[in-house]
Amino acid sequence: MTDIAVIIIHAAVGLTMVLFGVNQLIWPQHWFSYVPQFVTKRLPGIVEAWGMRFHGLINITLGALFALSLLTPALTWVTFAWWISVVPFAFLHDWRDGLRDICIVTGLFFIAVLGM
Repeated sequence: MTDIAVIIIHAAVGLTMVLFGVNQLIWPQHWFSYVPQFVTKRLPGIVEAWGMRFHGLINITLGALFALSLLTPALTWVTFAWWISVVPFAFLHDWRDGLRDICIVTGLFFIAVLGM
């Protein structure tokens, strides 16, 4: 039963990351509202767009590796840190986004702790 749960968490988190990443590559402007104003004031729009695309590439890479269970335990912790770093911004954007990200981070945490 644990194996099935781990597979589901890997697939769900990985797929979410890949889909978010693809969306960030194609439509980076949809994600600008997640970036705090103190950051956007200092960055012109083109830098903001390329920054979001870079973020998308990392999401796609980590998500694909996680979904396929190809991450080492150390990279699983990196993926956990990657997600937890955006949780405050998600809550600032909308509490429902923050709640979604807390659920994802919780799954990542237990996968990392279990070393799976």
